[in-house]
Amino acid sequence: LELPDPTEFAMGTNLDLLAVTNQATDSVSFIDVDPGSATFHQVVQETPVGDAPRGIAWDGANEDVLVCNEGSDSVSIIATFTLQVRKQVTAYLSEPFAIAMTSRQTGFSFQRNVYFGYIVNRDGTVAVFESGPSGINGWGYDDVIGPLPYNFQEPRAIQADPRGLNSSVWVAHEGP
Repeated sequence: LELPDPTEFAMGTNLDLLAVTNQATDSVSFIDVDPGSATFHQVVQETPVGDAPRGIAWDGANEDVLVCNEGSDSVSIIATFTLQVRKQVTAYLSEPFAIAMTSRQTGFSFQRNVYFGYIVNRDGTVAVFESGPSGINGWGYDDVIGPLPYNFQEPRAIQADPRGLNSSVWVAHEGP
């Protein structure tokens, strides 16, 4: 499959779509990877996002895809139902390039039924996105709620800890 500038990818939770960031064209390509589909191995959607998208993660409940836009200091939130950007967030972000998502906290941790996205910035900080819905009847912020109290020297990658029921992550970095 030819794509404009594939940089990173994330598999959909239903194993039917692959989302690929294209850094040079500021877009995300969605590829059908379901062998039983009529559009198998075809790009089914091109979604414009912020500048120089890099890191990408699909939430475990198949609601959102979060995309780090390194060139515009933002994260685009794509609704998986429409494959369109539903929101762009910018708080506490400085050249975000990697992201890890946790599961919704339904029967563990704070039990607030939210998921978290941990966003690594080039300056070594990690910002935390809390899902929604927000508003009067909501229970989450659906926004970046702040940075972690750590600063990593030359961070490289982030991964959610699947055994950690308290939304923990691993950060690969070069410093002590």
